[in-house]
Amino acid sequence: MNSAAHWIAVLGSVLQSTYRHQLHPTALPEPLAEHARSFLALASQFDPTITGQAQAAFTDSMQSALLYAAVAVGIAALAVTALLHHHTDQLSPDPRSVSHRRPHAEH
Repeated sequence: MNSAAHWIAVLGSVLQSTYRHQLHPTALPEPLAEHARSFLALASQFDPTITGQAQAAFTDSMQSALLYAAVAVGIAALAVTALLHHHTDQLSPDPRSVSHRRPHAEH
């Protein structure tokens, strides 16, 4: 699995686990509550209270997943900046070692 697919899977897992943790449809019997925690589309088919809870849980879980994604992008940006700075330092000559004298013209 490539790196991008790996991170998409991680973010999906964060979203799903947060949604399941946030949704507590106490008005439903446990088998239906478990299905509601597994599928937002199913949870939205119940009464408006459970639909509202499911939508709030999904919003919270999406916020968590996007926060993880933002942190990962920030870390990647810092790493790229550090690597580019290090690479640029290796390519640039030391200004103290460069001679500013013009070569003498031969007559």
